[in-house]
Amino acid sequence: MKQGFTFSLSVFFLFAMNSVYSQCIPDSSVTELYSPSAAEGLPDGEIGLPYEAFIHFNIPAETTIVITAQIDSVEFTDVLGLPEGIDYFCNPPSCNFPGGSYACIQLAGTPENKNDVGDNDLEVKFTLNTSITDVSDKITDYSIYINDGTPTAVVETSIKSQKLIVNQNPASNRAKLLFDLPNSGPYNLEVYSLLGAKVYSTNSTGKLGHNEMPITDFGLEPGMYFISISMDGYSNSTRFILQ
Repeated sequence: MKQGFTFSLSVFFLFAMNSVYSQCIPDSSVTELYSPSAAEGLPDGEIGLPYEAFIHFNIPAETTIVITAQIDSVEFTDVLGLPEGIDYFCNPPSCNFPGGSYACIQLAGTPENKNDVGDNDLEVKFTLNTSITDVSDKITDYSIYINDGTPTAVVETSIKSQKLIVNQNPASNRAKLLFDLPNSGPYNLEVYSLLGAKVYSTNSTGKLGHNEMPITDFGLEPGMYFISISMDGYSNSTRFILQ
């Protein structure tokens, strides 16, 4: 499912899919960086039944990389981890969106392989093109759960489903980091700038399940940041924009 196909082939598939599924139309009402949120997630799918979901983006016009930089465009380069039979489509098909615009990715198709039953963790890969530098990264907040169409027993929550989100995105100084821990005990939390510089680090003790921390604890300037948290064999990460 690479995006490096010819433009004509991409257009062919886009029109073919639109004959069955609705078109991906950017949503200008989205106020966060992307929607649905990690907490809301994507709808479940089922083997043999058509699937459709949309991820909407609010592309910032600028970001802070030591100094404020203009965002020329954001290019979505791939969506890894999709169940067999489901593909992704952008509007426009180039998957390149200018800074200050709204964007969306359509996930559509019919899951076919029973080996995909269960959680399918996605990686939405993108390149942020700014007036200073280009930065490649990925969004890993989404997963598609596929069931086989028969009643199933209660599914245990996996470590990968543990919550790690900022309750506002873009965030103000009143925002909070909300995170789940698989156990009570010590954990490490680190915050990195867009260029990968560590700007905050702490070792603390958390409780099993829900924990939270004010964003003001990090002492950050406005910009885009990445948060990672780890304890024992568990790790998770997310990103947010501070206004």
